[in-house]
Amino acid sequence: MLLRTVLIAGVLTIAFAPAPSNADDTELESKRWLLLACGLPGDQRHRQRLTEAFEKVLRTAPDTLHIDRQHIVGLVGDATMQDALATADQSLEICTRESLELAFKQLSTKVAAEDECWVVLLGHADLYDHHSRFNIQGPDVHQTQFAAWSRSLKARRQVVWVTMPVSGFWLKPLAGPSRIVISATEADQEFTGTEMPYALADLLAGEAQHETLRDIDGDETLSLLDLYLAVNLEIHGRFRTLQRLQTEHAQLEDNGDGRGSEVQQPYLPPEPEPEPEPEPEPDEDEVEVEVEEDEDEDQAEAEPAAAPPPLIRNESRDGFQSRQVVL
Repeated sequence: MLLRTVLIAGVLTIAFAPAPSNADDTELESKRWLLLACGLPGDQRHRQRLTEAFEKVLRTAPDTLHIDRQHIVGLVGDATMQDALATADQSLEICTRESLELAFKQLSTKVAAEDECWVVLLGHADLYDHHSRFNIQGPDVHQTQFAAWSRSLKARRQVVWVTMPVSGFWLKPLAGPSRIVISATEADQEFTGTEMPYALADLLAGEAQHETLRDIDGDETLSLLDLYLAVNLEIHGRFRTLQRLQTEHAQLEDNGDGRGSEVQQPYLPPEPEPEPEPEPEPDEDEVEVEVEEDEDEDQAEAEPAAAPPPLIRNESRDGFQSRQVVL
């Protein structure tokens, strides 16, 4: 089976279809769509970072994700971002309730049932009355409204990346048998700005600080699961480099139960052990006796390297469907 992936201005959708033996790149690209949407950028620092992240995804999607440029729909945060990205794409519109809803309506008429559709959301969000609100120009959009619009998509496989804070609330309403939903955070415990938008963009562009897009799970196939794992390893590395407590823990939901799992946990490096406390100075009356250590014995007692986690083979477990989405 061949899985095709498409990134569309904030929406990531994936569909499976049999691949003919003589399928060429043009045929592959014709089945992939991408909706890439960015909300309000915020202060100048976040504006710069989100603009760069949007540009990287837009620029690298054709080569890295094999998406036909004509199948990418982009919605940006505001007019300033629109001007900054005009050289990359003059068709970019501003992300509002109306433009998001219209984008789904238009995609529902263009994306065939055998196609793939990716939706990627970049930006900021806040929590109000159990609603995680995607901050966009004009009235914000929360998870229930967004899920209602997305139901018009016919693609047999759909991938949605929700990279904002408090995005875990989006998992349950977006879940479905044809959906893979990824959130940057847990539902109601992580409110601060996230690194996921920038880690995802940097990995697709081959510019990440700690990771590369590679076959991390060891199944000899580059898949959506590998991309998800690489993003989380990159995020983990960034927090560790800054010596900060990690404030975001991504969730992956692809078995339709609406509950996300941290399938990346077995792949993360172990936390460093604390430095041992210095031993007290010996009394002057004590006699030190040096004991030669047996080097071979030390090597024998060394702990073996940790074995890689077993492949996810159970269809009812989160991570199984994402393994089937080939990049």
